[in-house]
Amino acid sequence: METQDMLELAKRIVRAGPICDECLGRAFARRGHGLTNRARGQALRTVLSMLGTEGKPGTCWVCGGLFDRVKDWAKRAASAASEYEFSTYLFGVKLTPRLAEMERFFQDRFPSDA
Repeated sequence: METQDMLELAKRIVRAGPICDECLGRAFARRGHGLTNRARGQALRTVLSMLGTEGKPGTCWVCGGLFDRVKDWAKRAASAASEYEFSTYLFGVKLTPRLAEMERFFQDRFPSDA
């Protein structure tokens, strides 16, 4: 995907509705090796702002604000596990049907090879 195509896709995504940096960055996960999705989304949002495209305020329509609560969940998990001794920890998630459908919709509406 060329840079201009990537920026056009990012514009379409941002114009579709409120979207968090995590979800915006996930759309371009194969770009920016070593960056987190949040950093990738912030970088895209900055460039788009410089080009005159602003996002809509509000709760992310893709994840419903879930990524805003990840640190709280991590703290709760660490607290719950504090009474156990371990050297590794495996964390998994099970998507709700609504979240799985939103993810499919997002990927179908904004396909990216980036």
